[in-house]
Amino acid sequence: MKFILAPDSFKGTMTAATVAATMSAGVRDVFPDAECIEVPMADGGEGTTRSLVDALGGEIRTAEVSDALGRPRTAHFGWIAAKKLAVVEIAEAAGIEHLAVEELDPHQATTVGVGQLLKHILDLSPTQVIIGLGGSATNDGGWGMAYELGAIVKNGSGNPIESRALALADAASLDVSNISKRWQEIEVTLACDVDNPLTGERGATAIFGPQKGVQPEEISIFDAALAQWGNLLDETCGRTISKNPGAGAAGGLGAALMALLGAKPQPGIDVVISAVSLKEQLVGA
Repeated sequence: MKFILAPDSFKGTMTAATVAATMSAGVRDVFPDAECIEVPMADGGEGTTRSLVDALGGEIRTAEVSDALGRPRTAHFGWIAAKKLAVVEIAEAAGIEHLAVEELDPHQATTVGVGQLLKHILDLSPTQVIIGLGGSATNDGGWGMAYELGAIVKNGSGNPIESRALALADAASLDVSNISKRWQEIEVTLACDVDNPLTGERGATAIFGPQKGVQPEEISIFDAALAQWGNLLDETCGRTISKNPGAGAAGGLGAALMALLGAKPQPGIDVVISAVSLKEQLVGA
């Protein structure tokens, strides 16, 4: 008799792998000869890296990056060498969980650390990268990430702008020629469970900005800055990425990843189901 044990984690108590092992032990108490296949699961949010590493026989690695306010921190990501697959949660670098409530500052918060983490991963020469979007403290549209990867944005006078959210209001041109061409050969998948566009009444700022410190009277200001950024991203990739579902995820980071790295968004649970080959595992269970 074949059993598939595919639980999510019990948050704060057990990892998905521990839950699956415990379930297997329970099954074998009743059916000693049972074939138990343990497939740790996640929904694309917190715990996705750990679950995929456990399910696919990978390892957790670390990289030194900056948090959303530029302070050094050690970020964790998953590496499954057999598949040349890297798994990263952007909250490891730009996560709101690393900031105290009084530290929330959308004017200064940046995704530079996400760019640092992606550069570290690129050195491993992956063929696939899964990026979990969620839990960010940023509202910079992924500009900090793009800056770290080599993008240059200039204002109308031809001067480079700073890598902070509201500087995008003066953005007039975007040069991506310094971003590594190796990204074009990598399949980048976004585990994304929101369908918000970059801007507008359902955009990154209006819906998620307040929880990151954007004040009510500032929403239109940040939204206008992201709209300018979105126009440049659309022009650069030749598509209206800024209006795509998921473009507003993680403070607009979704839009930058789609436009600059060719990332494809998918519901988080679907990403995990595909990565661990759950449907194939179910045959005969």
